[in-house]
Amino acid sequence: MANQNGSIFFLNIDGNPVGASTSFSWAESVDLPDTSNRDTAGYATHLQGLRTISGSCDLFSDPAKTVNVEELFDLISTRTDFTCLIIPVASGTLGFTGTASISNLEMTFDFEQPVGVSFSFQVNGEWSKITQS
Repeated sequence: MANQNGSIFFLNIDGNPVGASTSFSWAESVDLPDTSNRDTAGYATHLQGLRTISGSCDLFSDPAKTVNVEELFDLISTRTDFTCLIIPVASGTLGFTGTASISNLEMTFDFEQPVGVSFSFQVNGEWSKITQS
């Protein structure tokens, strides 16, 4: 895989870019329920269980941007799902999309600094691969 600079990717919520973001990440995990018994000769065995996809984003509050603190607050307080899209700027590069819910929203007010915002999300269902065209 070619080297990729993280600054070529951006996060979209319902088709609108999250402005002034400084970083974001996502992770997928799989539960592995234990199925070991006497017949496994002392070796651990497991089943492929539920998959969970979650992520987070850090940004500076910018009321002029399309997605700002007010929109994020509305999503979490009304318990509304949104279309999450992580897409690269460069064409032909892999991105991801799915329906998600905000699970945490945090604001930081440091003196003489821009207001910091962090939020976490969890994908509700499938996380799909897409390619920027």
